[in-house]
Amino acid sequence: MEKRLTNCRLRQNSLNANIYMKTAELRQKTKSELEALVRDSREKLRQLYFDLSAGKVKNVREIRRMKKEIARTLTLIRNIK
Repeated sequence: MEKRLTNCRLRQNSLNANIYMKTAELRQKTKSELEALVRDSREKLRQLYFDLSAGKVKNVREIRRMKKEIARTLTLIRNIK
C-alpha cells in the first residue's frame, strides 16, 4: 500500500527542494565552493538568530534546517580531505 502525502506536505517538500541543495548536488562541488557555501549559510543563520530575537521570524524551523545544512556541508568537506 502506497502512502499518500497531503497537499501541505507536498507544498512543503517542493519548497524545501528549491531552497536547500541535495547531498548529490553538494558532492559535485569543489572544496572551495563548499567552504563558501558554509560561510554564506552561517551568515544566514546569524541573521535568523537576530531576526528571531527581534520577533521577525515566522518559521522557527528555518533555523534548524540551516544548522543541518551547515552540518551536512561540513561533513562533506571533511570527507574530501
